[in-house]
Amino acid sequence: MNKKQGFGIILVLLFLLGTVIQAGAETIRFSADSVESVLATGKESVRLRGSARVQTNRVEVTADEIVISGDNNRYIDARGSVFVYEKEKDIRLVGDRLFYDRTLDILRITGNAMLDDKRNDIVARAGVIESRGQENLSLIQIGVRILRTDMAARAEIVRYDRNRDILELTGQPVVFFEGDEYRAGRIQVDLKTDDILLEGRVQGTIVERSNE
Repeated sequence: MNKKQGFGIILVLLFLLGTVIQAGAETIRFSADSVESVLATGKESVRLRGSARVQTNRVEVTADEIVISGDNNRYIDARGSVFVYEKEKDIRLVGDRLFYDRTLDILRITGNAMLDDKRNDIVARAGVIESRGQENLSLIQIGVRILRTDMAARAEIVRYDRNRDILELTGQPVVFFEGDEYRAGRIQVDLKTDDILLEGRVQGTIVERSNE
């Protein structure tokens, strides 16, 4: 082994043992039981296995396995017992699989997906949840169930606009609010005022309340 080869091996070992990746202006921190790295030009990646954890400026991700790849470590792909914490928004996401594009600031979690938003007291369960950071928007799809202290709802598609604190439900939406039931082609719920807007063919049941 010549001196040049030995230097290369030392660099690889240091890289594998390290816990920080510099991705442009952002620092990505990681840890795992084992780390596998590919250094070939154009195919660079880091694979974390066992109690894998990745932290960026925006999110913290834990999973059974996480792969960091792409130009400037653009993509984070996680699978198995995935947990995501969106720091600034205080939102927690769980699911079976995560794909996060750091450049577009879009993350997509699938398989028994759940969103827990502490600010608005909302828990959403669905097949797919997509969070768009730049728009402050979540798209929740496939068998969606929404739970809140005073409300429950279901639909096939829910658009959650956190800038306006608005839920827009389509795909046979139903909302149950304080004992009342609302059905329509499209339902909009204002989480700040509790106003419910119904569009399309509307059905509802309102429970008469005592004045006592």
